[in-house]
Amino acid sequence: MTERKVLNKYFPPDYDPSKIPRLRRGDRRKQFNIRTMAPFNMRCNTCNGYIYKAKKFNSRMETAENVDYLGLRHYRFYIRCPLCCAEIIWRTDLESGDYVLESGAKRNFEALKTAEELEAKRQAEEEEELANNPMKLLEKRTDQSKQEMEMVEVIEDLKQLNQRQATMEADHVLLRQMWREEEALKEAEKKKMMH
Repeated sequence: MTERKVLNKYFPPDYDPSKIPRLRRGDRRKQFNIRTMAPFNMRCNTCNGYIYKAKKFNSRMETAENVDYLGLRHYRFYIRCPLCCAEIIWRTDLESGDYVLESGAKRNFEALKTAEELEAKRQAEEEEELANNPMKLLEKRTDQSKQEMEMVEVIEDLKQLNQRQATMEADHVLLRQMWREEEALKEAEKKKMMH
């Protein structure tokens, strides 16, 4: 039998380590194996299978080259489709605070994201119009001041109403107590008359 725990390995006299071919693993050394979740719903291009948001994957992560935003690093993630094992690649997009699918899948339609984009676009157009047109800016300011005045009036009315109700409540309690005392006296007189 051979030795179970091999401490020494045999190297023949003509052994030359430089003649052994090395595997080219330059790309793999830059990548890290991590456990990640799918950041959005997507559909695989190969098998048309759905991959839902927050599904966990063992993925490879690397720093994306030639992509720069404010000097920050972007990361690229490689996963495999759980149904057909096709590779799906996405990367971070720091400018929009989201992720961008690069290949292997198609992102599903997201109504909320589209609505947010449309709202941001509308606000940008409105701000641009206000910056270019001083009359619109003046109209908007007068509308805002008018709304503020109306709100102040409503608040004042509510304060007055609350003050009236607070005093009415105390008066109401006193009147009710006096009425109860009078009713108790009447009941006592009726009982005396009966006996």
